[in-house]
Amino acid sequence: MHSILTKLRSVFSGKAYVLLMMLVLFLKSKILLVLTDSILPHASLAVVAFYVLIYVSCIALVLSPGLLFNGRKQHAYLLGLNILLSVVFVGDVWYFRAFANFLSFHTLLQAGNLENLSGSILAMIHLPDILLVIDIPVLVYFFFRKNTPSIPQKRSYAWFAVMMVGSVAFLFIADRMYMRKTTNSLFAMAWIPNKTLADASPIGYHAIDLYEFIRFGKLTLTPELKQSIDEWYSNYPDASSDNLMQGIFKGKNLLILQVESLENFVIHQRYNGQEITPNLNRIARQSLYFTNFYDGINNGGSADADLLANTSIYPPRKGSSFLSFPNNTYNSLPKILARYGYHSLAVKSDKGNYYNWKPALTAMGFDECYDATKFKRDDLIGMGLSDSSYLHQLVPYIRQLPQPFYAFAVTLTLHSPFDLPAEKRKLTLPAELNNSRLGGYLQSAYYTDKFIGEFMNRLDSAGILENTVVVVYGDHSSIHRYFTDEVAAMKPQIPWSLDASGRIPLMIYLKNFQGREIATFSGQVDIMPTVLPLLGVPLREYAMTAMGRDILNTKKNFTFLTNGKCVGTGFVPADEERAIRTLQTADAIVRSNYFGMRK
Repeated sequence: MHSILTKLRSVFSGKAYVLLMMLVLFLKSKILLVLTDSILPHASLAVVAFYVLIYVSCIALVLSPGLLFNGRKQHAYLLGLNILLSVVFVGDVWYFRAFANFLSFHTLLQAGNLENLSGSILAMIHLPDILLVIDIPVLVYFFFRKNTPSIPQKRSYAWFAVMMVGSVAFLFIADRMYMRKTTNSLFAMAWIPNKTLADASPIGYHAIDLYEFIRFGKLTLTPELKQSIDEWYSNYPDASSDNLMQGIFKGKNLLILQVESLENFVIHQRYNGQEITPNLNRIARQSLYFTNFYDGINNGGSADADLLANTSIYPPRKGSSFLSFPNNTYNSLPKILARYGYHSLAVKSDKGNYYNWKPALTAMGFDECYDATKFKRDDLIGMGLSDSSYLHQLVPYIRQLPQPFYAFAVTLTLHSPFDLPAEKRKLTLPAELNNSRLGGYLQSAYYTDKFIGEFMNRLDSAGILENTVVVVYGDHSSIHRYFTDEVAAMKPQIPWSLDASGRIPLMIYLKNFQGREIATFSGQVDIMPTVLPLLGVPLREYAMTAMGRDILNTKKNFTFLTNGKCVGTGFVPADEERAIRTLQTADAIVRSNYFGMRK
């Protein structure tokens, strides 16, 4: 044992420790890629070697300053850097499982919104993650061990220069080679974050992110930028006339219910004869029910869904529009409806400073915004007030609104990790399923569905449903965003639960309406320009401000996701190019406050 310890200690002498840290960080970088499905196919040994050298160069670049220190200070720098990067890599894995993205400096702006998210964060932790930190206790032990002799590492300006200059030189050459092949810079953030992480290495990814963070901020609406955005809008509508259903709900109230984490795969499904969402099934039968509907959220989570539904503008490519740009001006749903005599109310049971939603929605034009201070906190589940209590307390607020009204309400209980208390689980499920993430999701969906049904019944008893269009949709995908592998591994499998498309439902409901299913591929950006014509609002009110289109009057059967990839049928490469241009345009609109600054 003594000889083994002696050999291990010898590793810490000379430059061997620098090489050890280089190997450790290289292995952790590759583990991170595996855990986040970021491995990209490389065709030949030469290509593999090219990317290995990129990784080694990035690692050497951050390790090299340690050579400017003597003895234990050098050791401390290298060990501290390893610990810091390990923590960042673990955070990348967890954030990726939650949001299909990686940590960024913009994420730091959202740290204050982690209150009540401990359950969701714990759900992101998987056993293989330990591989990213398993070495740290051993290395710390040898650093602090009393009998470990002082490490004779001397500063070396020569080795620092070799590592620093050599790394920078190779990365410069690699970037030129990469651009020759792809026309893009190796050190520019790609639209698919996994590609940047894989190509530029995790350390390179975060260096690029730091640069983007410093560069990112409010844009000046220059004449050139304004012209670029104007040109995008000049080609906006794919249907230039009002649709055949124009005005069928004219003068009706509008109630939008944004349901936390509601995916489409549970609608009209049964388990052992039990309907998972009986009330939503009933609503769908009296709705225009869009079955190929997708979320468009990015780093802003549910707040991005608020933005998409109420402005028909895609969220920015970094951070949250509500946190970074809460006072932006938009030609929003509440503002447009206000021109037709509507009074508007936004309601959430969260605190108003959560993702800055209350200031942002107030700036968006809502006449009133009710937050947690308006609700009795009598039944808490997971992140906050239960849907049972929230929807029960919401009815009186809607009843007192002057008509016509627009009410925007958001539920919460179906949020991950789907740990509904045992006494509230009413589906009869086998123990193995009931104790799984999928079982928790089904129980939570059944729970939320029950109280949506009661909410609708109470509105009906109050006479409100007779004159109110109710729009129901999910804020984003969920069980298949976070736990796809666990769902697929369930035994015995439930075939309909394997739908990992990420689709969410959209229902536009009116009591006694003859509903029908619509299979057109669409997304949350299309909600506003689809609902407004039904209420009798003409296209001219939003044609040069919305980025979505009327799903009921479109010639295109495809939409695109937040990574710029098209889904649906009939699209060509030019459509995916326009998708990227659209996301770039939306980013510029939000960051420059285009609608507030243009003259």
